[in-house]
Amino acid sequence: MPLVSRPVIDPHRLPRSVIPNNYRLRLEPDLEAASFEGRVDITAEVTSTTSVVVLNSIELAITDVAVVELESGTSSEVRVKSSFELDDELQRLTISCERDISPGRISIIVEFSGLLNDQLRGFYRSTYSDEDGDEHTIATTQFQSTDARRAFPCFDEPDFKATFDITLVVDSELLAVSNSAEVSAEPSGGDKVARTYATTMKMSTYLVAFV
Repeated sequence: MPLVSRPVIDPHRLPRSVIPNNYRLRLEPDLEAASFEGRVDITAEVTSTTSVVVLNSIELAITDVAVVELESGTSSEVRVKSSFELDDELQRLTISCERDISPGRISIIVEFSGLLNDQLRGFYRSTYSDEDGDEHTIATTQFQSTDARRAFPCFDEPDFKATFDITLVVDSELLAVSNSAEVSAEPSGGDKVARTYATTMKMSTYLVAFV
């Protein structure tokens, strides 16, 4: 019988049985409603056989999760039936799979929503005044040191470095920026535009930023 890695309930560190490589993150903020919806697809490496995936998440409503096994060098994908549990005290999202996952590549897909808070942390709502003194609303981020988990489920520890492909779906007249240069702007229903940014360098989650 193979040895199975189970998460150690440690309030300070996530298990090391799953290591992220890349995040494909799509966020759609609503400035008037002070809310946002999102989807993250994390490509990760399973380093030891496990039946659970543990990420950081807090103040997010999780609507759907999926774990998909990716066959190396092929387009073959196997979706593993799974369920999830949120622990607000530990700020964790635990995804439990119906069977063990062997070492190899997986995709962790989470759909979620949240509020643009007024606490100056995570993904939050603020204001600024223009040259005429008129006040405008913005949505911006402050993730250092452990607040990326308030904007999207992630491995929110500095040594879990990965690349990020970010898309922001915003009203067409709004400016939107992120860590890297914009590479495309595609219509996304109504008066929305999906602005996609170049893949970032490999970095910690607290360095991710968008406005």
